This record gives sequence, C-alpha cells and structure tokens, in this order.
Amino acid sequence: MTMKKLIWMLSLILVGACTSGTPGGGQDATSDAGDVAVDEGNTEPDVVLDAGTDSGTNTIPDAAADVNDDPFAGVDLTPDPNCEGAYIIGTSGSVVGEDNEPIDEAFVQACLVSFDDGQYVCMAPKKTKQDGSFAFLMPDELRCLASVTMRILKPARAVITEYCDMDLTDPNVIVHWEDPFMLYDTYDPTEIPEEGDAEVERTVVLYDGVEIDMIPSKFFSGGAPYEELTSRRLPADAKVCAPKSAPVEFEGIYVFQPEADVFHTTFNTRLPNDYGLEAGDQVDLYVMGGLSCGLLNGDKVGEVEWAHYGVGTVEETGAFIEATGDNGLPCMVWLGLDIPTP
Repeated sequence: MTMKKLIWMLSLILVGACTSGTPGGGQDATSDAGDVAVDEGNTEPDVVLDAGTDSGTNTIPDAAADVNDDPFAGVDLTPDPNCEGAYIIGTSGSVVGEDNEPIDEAFVQACLVSFDDGQYVCMAPKKTKQDGSFAFLMPDELRCLASVTMRILKPARAVITEYCDMDLTDPNVIVHWEDPFMLYDTYDPTEIPEEGDAEVERTVVLYDGVEIDMIPSKFFSGGAPYEELTSRRLPADAKVCAPKSAPVEFEGIYVFQPEADVFHTTFNTRLPNDYGLEAGDQVDLYVMGGLSCGLLNGDKVGEVEWAHYGVGTVEETGAFIEATGDNGLPCMVWLGLDIPTP
C-alpha cells in the first residue's frame, strides 16, 4: 500500500459518513481559519486529517473543528487588488435533513484551488452548530482562488454526502449559501450477504432494487465494512447541488453511502427499469468523483466532476438495465443515468 493510499484511507476513516459508530476525533482547531492539508505538486489531491489536537509542528489538521460564533468579526473585508482570481475570505450557510430540520455537528469541508499556482488544499471540516448553521474563514494565504468545492456530510448518520461547486462570480468576499444543503436519508439494502470470504463475489440488493455484484475486498471505503453500505435513488425533485456540474440532465440519480472506490475492477450492476424502456434500449451511465474515484482505464475523477463510464442495456425481460464488465460500476459515490435523445 502506498503512503498516499494510506493517508487517503486515514482521511476516510476520520471524515467518511458511515452508518454506524462515532465520528473520528473531534478536537477543536486552534486557529480561526482552521488547518489545511496541502497537495505538493502531485496529480492526486491530498485530503489529510488526524484526530488529535495540533501541536503546531505537524501539517495534518484536526478531524473537525467547531465553527466560531462570529468568525468574521474584526476581519478586514477589503479585496486584494492584486488577486486576478476570485478573492474569497469566508463562507457561511446551513445544513438540514430532507425533513428540513437542522443537522447539528454535520461536517462542512471546503477544498480550494489557488489561482496563483494551482495548489489544491482541503481545509479541516468544520462542524455545524445546533441550528445547522456554519461560518468560517479561508486560510489567510489561500484567498485568491480558482475554485472552491464544498463537501457536506454527517458521520454516524445514514444520509448522502453532498458536493457543490462555489459560484465564484459572486462579488462578495464572504459567500453565503442562501439555500441550505439538504442531506437526504439513505437506506439499508434489502439483501446483503455476510462478508465471509472477502474475495468472493456476491449480489447485494439495495433499497431501491438496484443489484450490484460486489467483491468486499475491492470495496475501498477507508475502513467502513461493506455491510454498512446504504443507498438511495434520489427523488426527481431532490434539492441537491452535485448534479448541477453534470454535462447532461439525469433521469435517475443514485447515491451510495459510505462513498467508496472500486479497486482495479468494476462491479456488475443491474438497475430496475423504471423508465419505460424496451429490451435492447441503452442508457448512458456517469459517476461523480468524491474523495477517491478511479475509472477502469486508470483516469481519476475529481470531486464534483462527472465522468461517462459506460452504457447500460435493458435485458431481454425488460426488468433491468444491465451494465457489466467494462460498463460496470467503477466507484460508488453518485451515479447518474441519462437516456439519450433518439
């Protein structure tokens, strides 16, 4: 196992949204802007987190930091005239469940790309307050930005992990999200065999009738066993942000929790044909990248990036849309189904 893979595994253990257990760590950060983990020129972004209090000598941030009551008080809000990108000092918003009730101690993480040198940095997650609100500063040295991606999750609760690109055309140096981030519930599979021999393939039937032929040893979620898998086909009117970055408008969106990569293979998938398609009809399938998502050809799919990975075909009975072999599922974050226009 490479050091980068080990670091990524640690990050998932600490901030991945599992359906049981407790959040890793939880010490408060000691600075207003929070600690960051820096990518130093490699092609894979680092998301590096630890569970202890920073001593000032390490570069690994605490697992999650409480949000200050007013982190913007006394802060100079004057934009940097030398910044040719988007000058962002901080951000604020709120997190709710699909019942519109606030979610406290949700993790809100910002991943930043520097406009000046393209450096990729993920801040330590901040925890929402009891009313579901959050507000935090960007690091002093990273405010001239090319992009900002938000990642929102609630450890120890079966809900989706939401991703959203920040609109950098906003003229304000503090970007406020008017609409709350809504974390939809996910549900247990209807059939999931015990892990047993982790090298043996078995069929898992998810809540919405999706069937996936899984090999537990290839399900890399950073520590959560495959038995903790939950999922959800989102309702058509779901108030989510992640699909806004997709190249097409999806007829169906499926979300997996915890998010996981599928190493060096794909999982055969059968989606219920709830779309009125006939035997032999085909659909285009996309995955959205999260903390780690690799296609079968080795290409990495970045956060909030949607990649076309295969084609599904309605099998002869018309009951399922099958995607197998090279068309199988390469990672388990968000899956989008698009019916091509004739």
